[in-house]
Amino acid sequence: MAASKKTLWWLAGWYPSSRNSMAGDFIARHLDVARQHYHIRLFHFPLYGEGEARPEPVSVPDGVILEWHPIVQKRGGTWARFWNANTYKKAVLSVLKKAYEGEQPNAVHLHAPDKLAMPVSIFMHGKNQPLYLTEHWAIYDGQAEDAFENRAWWFRRAQRQLWKRVDKHLAVSMPLHRDMERVLGAAKPVEALPNVVNESLFVPSDEP
Repeated sequence: MAASKKTLWWLAGWYPSSRNSMAGDFIARHLDVARQHYHIRLFHFPLYGEGEARPEPVSVPDGVILEWHPIVQKRGGTWARFWNANTYKKAVLSVLKKAYEGEQPNAVHLHAPDKLAMPVSIFMHGKNQPLYLTEHWAIYDGQAEDAFENRAWWFRRAQRQLWKRVDKHLAVSMPLHRDMERVLGAAKPVEALPNVVNESLFVPSDEP
C-alpha cells in the first residue's frame, strides 16, 4: 500500500496572475513538479494599487488548494510605504494563523520570499514544522544594481531573520547558495533543485 502524501504549504512571493501571466512562471513550474509528491496548499498575496483591477489567478495545477489573497496598496510617499508594509504584514499573518488553526502542515516552503520574509519569519517562530526556502534573485553576488548591500536596512534585516529560521535551502544553483550563506551570515543545509527552465522560451545562444 502506497504511503499517503504529506501536506506542504507553499508560500509564493510571485505567481502568474491576470496582471502579469509570466510573473513567477518559474514558481508555477516548480509547483507542478512538487504536487506529484505532496498535497500542496498554495498561498499567494498579490499586490495592486488603489483604483486598479484586482489581480486574479490565471491557472492552478490540478490537486493544489489555492489561497489567493490580493492586498491593496496606497500611493504616495513615506507614509504610504509604511502603511503598505504594515498592512501587508498584518494581512499575511492573519491568513496564515487562521489557516494553521484548521490545518497544521508537515512542512512549509517559501519560494522567492521578497516581502514575505518578515511575516513568515514571525509566523514560523516557535513552530516545529521545517521551513524550506527557494530563492532565484541575483542580488546576493554584489554585482546587480539592486544588490543586497544596496537595499534598505529593513529589507536586509528581514532576509537575515528569515535565513536564521530556514531549515534547508532548496537551491536553484550552488553559486547562489554560497552567496546567500556569505551575505546572510550562516551556513545552511542545501539540496539542489532540478532544472525547470522553460526551454521553449530560454535557449542557449549560438553566439560566443
